[in-house]
Amino acid sequence: MAANANLNFPGYDDWVKQGTYQVDVKTKKHSRQDGTEGHTGVNTKLDPNDKNMPGYYDNYKNAVTDAINAGKMALAKAIVTSHGQAWIAPTTPTTPTTPTTPTTPTTPTTPTTPTTPTTPTTPTTPTTPTTPTTPVSTAPTETVAAPVVEAPVLEVFDMAKLTDSMDLSNKLQEIISTNSPLFKAAQTKAMQNMQRRGIVNSTLAQEAVMNSVIAVALPIAQAEVNQLVTNLYYNTDWTNKQKMQANEAAYNKMLTQLQGNINHTLQRLVGSQNIGLQNLKGQQAIDLQTLQGSQAIDLQTLVGDQETKLQQDKIKADLWAKYGDWVTMMATTEGADQEAWQNMLDMLKGAGGWPSPT
Repeated sequence: MAANANLNFPGYDDWVKQGTYQVDVKTKKHSRQDGTEGHTGVNTKLDPNDKNMPGYYDNYKNAVTDAINAGKMALAKAIVTSHGQAWIAPTTPTTPTTPTTPTTPTTPTTPTTPTTPTTPTTPTTPTTPTTPTTPVSTAPTETVAAPVVEAPVLEVFDMAKLTDSMDLSNKLQEIISTNSPLFKAAQTKAMQNMQRRGIVNSTLAQEAVMNSVIAVALPIAQAEVNQLVTNLYYNTDWTNKQKMQANEAAYNKMLTQLQGNINHTLQRLVGSQNIGLQNLKGQQAIDLQTLQGSQAIDLQTLVGDQETKLQQDKIKADLWAKYGDWVTMMATTEGADQEAWQNMLDMLKGAGGWPSPT
């Protein structure tokens, strides 16, 4: 099989200059360039200032390469043309036809008198040309990375309902493959960093990688959700089919951007000396706050008990003071039975005197 010329990808700058997004930004309709109903066949030119463009370019090359290697030429052509690029119909060299061997001339009849003419020699059969060998492609081989973003198992997200950051974050975690080689490599790096601190916790390591990925993916997804919500707000006359097409276009655009950005983030994490330590520090901070909170509660309880004791002692002292004042007043009142009150005071003295407040 001859090498496919469509694997000779244009350079990045040429690709951006000539290319288009897979949607018409104005109508939000996806275009497969095949005349399918609901597809305009018109896409929006690529924006050279789009920060996600390098990842978009890599994903494009990977998708075309995968389709051609799998023999899915119709899919490969749809991807190429829907990105505004020129599709080159692949051709297979045909084997040249072997020339027909000339027939041997018939020997003429020998006349009666003349000498029989010499029979002409049979021409040598020309050598059959050898079948040309299939040319070998000199184009550099593209390394296709295992996808780190997976399509949802059941259906495309209803993105217009994911305006809450927490809901959107949870949905993103459903399509981020923790089994991809890049994700596992980043998780291993996080484990190694944590082991240097004497901690071995695979759950914390995976959470550290996922948190870093979500921090990159969430703003991208939020931008697509907000754009879709805006389009639905200004196009209230859209049919349900048009709304579904707009949602699918936003979803596919989001996946394309996420693939490149998440791959870049994971590659950076694989070489990081800090991944995993942030989660470790966070857990230590939580433990410290818990300890400090517990100590604060114990201190508050102690202070409260001491204050209660002091209040009770004050109440007792006040009561004894008032009782002493009453006894003194009654004993000194004109006409009071001085002898009786003197006996009471003597009894108190005999019992140890006026009780001290406790």
